[in-house]
Amino acid sequence: MLVLVLLVGLLLLGLGMSVMWVSNTGTDVTSNIRRRQEAIRAAEAGIARARAVLSAASSWTSLLGTASGGACSATKDEPNGRGNILCDGSTALESVKVIETEAVSATGAGLAGIRYTVYIRNDPAEVAAGSKFTDNDRRVVVRAEGVGRSGQGAVALEATLVAGASTSGNGGTYSQAGQNAAGSNSGKTAIGD
Repeated sequence: MLVLVLLVGLLLLGLGMSVMWVSNTGTDVTSNIRRRQEAIRAAEAGIARARAVLSAASSWTSLLGTASGGACSATKDEPNGRGNILCDGSTALESVKVIETEAVSATGAGLAGIRYTVYIRNDPAEVAAGSKFTDNDRRVVVRAEGVGRSGQGAVALEATLVAGASTSGNGGTYSQAGQNAAGSNSGKTAIGD
């Protein structure tokens, strides 16, 4: 009888531990989904910022930078085909906080770690014609990389932006694209132009 009671107790202990493991896994999955959503929102904020910068610029050539870097002395030039870091005036749009002040959610978790970086490069047709840093057709490719809290959930969005195109028409549309082993999705996904 004692052996049977011990076996039933052991069985219940194993069942309880299994339930705890499944519960913790569900929490981890939910957390990963939340970080991914934060990263997507950050990348979308980067695309919106790029649209605002491009709308205010009289020349997009000056925004493309040069072979030695971005227009605002941004240090990265064509890292893995991404393009130069886009500049808003003299400010490089690199690791920009989406939320400038530390907001606290109901769980007490801060949101200020959510960031984006925006890259710009000339459209493929002009690059193929030898105009890597000179824009003649007011069409550029903008890449925004968003990161959720704690550097988790990185997402990259690319958009081909065209002067005068509506944000809901063919020009200026954007979609999420994956990355290859070099951390770039250049040449992998055609985005509406």
